[in-house]
Formats: sequence, C-alpha cells, structure tokens
Amino acid sequence: MRLPQVFQDAMRITRHLGVKYLWIDSLCIKQDQDDLTDWAIESKMMGQVYTCASMNISATWATQEDDDLLGNSCWANKIPAQLDLDIGGQTRKYFVVDGGLWDEEVEEGPLNERGWVFQERYLARRVAHFGQAQMAWECREWRALEMYPEGLPAWLGVPCMKREYDITPPQTSSSPSAEPESVRFAKVWQRILTDYCGCDFTVAGDKLMALEGIAGRILASRPADAYFAGMWKSTALYDLAWHRDDDNRAEFPISETRWRSPSWSWATVDGAIDFPLDCNLFPEVRADYAEVKSLRGHTAALGTKVKYDGTLEIEGSCLPLTLKWSEEKEIIGFSILSHQFSTKNNPLKSHLYFEMPDEQVYALSCSGKLQFMPLFAMTRNLYGIILQAVRGRGKHERIGAVDILLMARTDHMPDWQGSKDTLRSRDPPQLAQNLEHLGHDRELFQRLPEMWSKAGLKFVRFLSTAKLAVRHIYIS
Repeated sequence: MRLPQVFQDAMRITRHLGVKYLWIDSLCIKQDQDDLTDWAIESKMMGQVYTCASMNISATWATQEDDDLLGNSCWANKIPAQLDLDIGGQTRKYFVVDGGLWDEEVEEGPLNERGWVFQERYLARRVAHFGQAQMAWECREWRALEMYPEGLPAWLGVPCMKREYDITPPQTSSSPSAEPESVRFAKVWQRILTDYCGCDFTVAGDKLMALEGIAGRILASRPADAYFAGMWKSTALYDLAWHRDDDNRAEFPISETRWRSPSWSWATVDGAIDFPLDCNLFPEVRADYAEVKSLRGHTAALGTKVKYDGTLEIEGSCLPLTLKWSEEKEIIGFSILSHQFSTKNNPLKSHLYFEMPDEQVYALSCSGKLQFMPLFAMTRNLYGIILQAVRGRGKHERIGAVDILLMARTDHMPDWQGSKDTLRSRDPPQLAQNLEHLGHDRELFQRLPEMWSKAGLKFVRFLSTAKLAVRHIYIS
C-alpha cells in the first residue's frame, strides 16, 4: 500500500529533524465506522498527544492527501518584490510586501478551518506550517516566515508569538475596582469559543470531543472549577446568553443537532455563535441577577455517537415573557410583566434569539409558556435567557436568549432624533437615579454621544428594587 504524499513528506521531515516518533491520527487510531472503541479511547488522549509533542507538522494549505508539502514552492515567492520609484526627483529601490501575508499563508489555510486542528494548534508547543508559497513557524516565543526568518516585522500587525489565551488565574487583588476573576475568565473562554465555533467538523458529533484537550488543560489550572459540555460553572452565568443570528439558525437547524448536548450548551447548535462579553464594546459587568449553583453531567453512547446529558442548577427569577406579533406573524416586540420593549425600527431595539422554528415559538407564545430569566447587566445591555418548563419540578429547557439594549451610541446616527422612549445623558435626574443601580460613572457618560432607553432603565431599576421570588431552576 502506498502512503499518501503528505504522510511521506511528514516522515522525511521527522527523520531530518532526528525525531524518533511521528503521530498521524488517521494511522494511529482505528476509525472503523462500525466499531469506534479505539476512537472513543484515543480521542480523549489527543490533548496530551499535542501538548507533549516536540512539534506539530501542519499541512496548512494541503487540500488532499497527495499534495506535496516539500516541492510546491519556488524561491521567488519567498523574497519581497522590488520596485524603482521616483520620489521628489530621486529614484530609489523599495520592497513591496503584502500586508496580509501571514493570513494568506497561515490563518486562511484550509486546514485551519477544521475544529480538530483548532485544538491541535492551540495545544502544540510549536507549529511548522506548510503554506501555499512558503513555510511559516509559530511557537510561544515568536512567529516567522521564510521571507522573515528572524521573526515577523511589527508593521505586519501580527502578534509576535503563537496565540496563547491567558487562562492562568491572576494573583488576588486588593483593589476594589479589580475585575472579578469569573468575568475575566469568561472573556477568555468566550474568545476561545467564538474562534472555535467558526470551524468545520467532518463528524458533527465531534464538536465537544474536539475541545476536551483545551478544557483539560484549563481545568488543570482551575481545580476548584467544574466543566461539562463546553461550560464552566464559574462562567456559566455569562456564557448562557450565547446566541446565533437568523441566517445560521436557518442554515443549521437545531433539530439536527439537539441530541448532542443539554439545551443550555452552545454545542447544541452549529454555525458561528456570539457571546456577550467577547463581542461587547463595553464589557464591564455591572450587576448579576442570578447565581449558578451546580453544573453536572455524564456522557452516554448513542449508537456510534456520544451524547452529553447534564443539568445546570441556577438560582434566579423567572418572569412571564409575552411576545407581540405583527399580522404577518413576525415578532415586533415583547413585554416582561408591564415593561414593554420594541424589536423593530429603532436604534434602541432589543433582540430575541430563538433556537426553534418560528411556528413553534408562536405556539408557545400563544400558550403563555415562555419565561424570561435575567442573568446580568453590562454598560449598554441587559442579558437573559428564554425558558420553557418541562416535566419535573423546577425543570426547564433553554430555548433562546434576550438582549435588552439600554444605551445606543448616536454618533453613528446623526439623523436620529429620539422618541418618547429615549433619554439623553444630559437630560433629567431620572437618568442619574437609574444609573446608580448599575454603578455607572455619570460624568463619563455625560461626555459620550449616547441615548438611553427609558424602558430599559426602568426595567433595570425594577430588577434592583423589586422583591422578586427567587427559585431554583434546573435546566437540562
């Protein structure tokens, strides 16, 4: 049997480096579709394999196994182009370099679009990328190209070393203004997930398995934390508000992936996902309205697939959520108790993100079974989740997320004159009164070109002052 060219080249490179062993997943793990016993064992060890390896050989631009890693580039592609330019009557030689060179050779490579490779690259100590025109190198000290063997120049705008997310718990700070460790870690984890969820999977059921190595490495530095199905107990309050846009919801229906994990996990769906702390322009958490009490679960075989079953216990308030529909059965607004919010034609509009088809949402809305659980507030948004009760005392499923906009920047909306629901920062003392409940710096916001939602601020004040019933909710 003839080995693919990529494998042969990897063997030549390994021998040239004087390394004794080479690991190739498809050769070292039995992957029989009818018997995944070996795969179930070895796939859990992938994190250790790549963390302990001397180097990762990445066929970054190979699109098939018979692509040639070692002989597909020429020296002309590895040196900058040179031009003679006449500037001010003087002719000088200039080098011309593509500013997107690193992206073209590494980040945009077909291999780096794969979910398993995301973990391999993250965990590896050092990676040699075989790009479309030249080799690239990255480790925890520097990045280089054949064109720049001594390291990438700063003007390329590329970080000088391999991407490393800061997962190490910081030293305890006595500063009262220090960011809570749970918020700091939530930002890091959400950044990882945002990058990871944009990757592709040949086998959809691998989505959580391909993250186990990264999670295991993080857990080693966070022994007091708990992890299951892509969530950490310490950050679940902020991760629960994940959502997708409508295009991804239509392209990747949840009905095809719901079996994979609990409803609260982002892994129940495919496609790009947004997280509140990672994508927010003002990522300061101002108030928490719920508390995660426990996170537990187990995995089970489902034919040739692995299913993650788990429960998230959270202490908080469940408030009735009523949707407002147009004649075309399109959601145009919603109310929580007596607080009304618009979802259409307004810079201060709020957002509802459902993961089920619209006809199911309409049926649940008509039956009065939708509930809203507020999670936390930030500088310009209040986030929560949408729940529906299922059989069993206190048991619920997460079916969507809510983003209530509190403030909108108006410097990008010069023609917007506001409405009866808006309040400017320089207006009545009502704004200052409401901001106190979020701990905002009023002087700072008086200097910003923003407009505030009266409905949003009143709701924040309501959550802070009303004596709401607190329940133990079990989300499965």
